[in-house]
Amino acid sequence: MNKEKELVIRFGVLTFLFSIIVSSIYRIKKGLDADDIFSVFWLYCVGNHVLQYKQSGKKKHIFIAVLSFANAVLLMLMHCRNQHRSEQ
Repeated sequence: MNKEKELVIRFGVLTFLFSIIVSSIYRIKKGLDADDIFSVFWLYCVGNHVLQYKQSGKKKHIFIAVLSFANAVLLMLMHCRNQHRSEQ
């Protein structure tokens, strides 16, 4: 991959992570939960580690991807449970 394309990808990743942080801080300051936003972050981590596994072949990346996916699912379930409780 050429350096220009790699720089664009890294800038996109940094922009995405920055928007996750800003959105999370805003929601927490407003007293809202940020479980759904953190879930999106963990899903990003899944994709990142799957790609790292494809590049390196190291099984630790698959292990981390599975843990990240489990974390994303648990956070989304917590978000859904909290939404259901607040509607009652």
